[in-house]
Amino acid sequence: MSQASEVVRKLVEGVVSKLTEEINSWRENLRLRAETELYEAAKSVIDKHASAIDELEKEIRLEREFRLYNTMMDVERRRLEFMENFVNKVIDAVIERVKQLKGTDKYREYIKACLNTARYYIGSDELVVKCSQSDKDIVEAAASELKIKVMIETVPEELYGIKAASVDGKVALDLTLSTRLSLLREKIKGIAVRVS
Repeated sequence: MSQASEVVRKLVEGVVSKLTEEINSWRENLRLRAETELYEAAKSVIDKHASAIDELEKEIRLEREFRLYNTMMDVERRRLEFMENFVNKVIDAVIERVKQLKGTDKYREYIKACLNTARYYIGSDELVVKCSQSDKDIVEAAASELKIKVMIETVPEELYGIKAASVDGKVALDLTLSTRLSLLREKIKGIAVRVS
């Protein structure tokens, strides 16, 4: 082989070697580019679905909180209804008991205590008293016993107690059973809460 052939062979080998390097470089770049594109596509799909999953989780969490809130409010509403019914039953029982006591010595003592309370708060032994027609005699007897001068006005409905005022009308007290029970209503609720 001649020297010229040797130079040509080296030249061809150099060109082939250079081309092989370039092809390998392109192949590597192409592989990296393909991997990058595949990664970007996968990341895009994951991001798209991740935000949808996040939104779905938020909706589920909100729905759960809404249901929990509604359940809690329903339980609270039922508890308040129960308490209200309980208080009403207690008040009805007290009214029924006072009705049963009407005309007894205990009822007379109750009316007497009402007159004494009225005298104390009004600060006078002269009172204008409003009572039920059926209680007129009891009020007169209790006032006489307590040495209180009373001007009695009667009403047809049952008051189960008295309404008293000073003679000049500047001070007035409602000592009827319904008023006393309405003032005690919150205390009765408090007792019911402790019992339940």
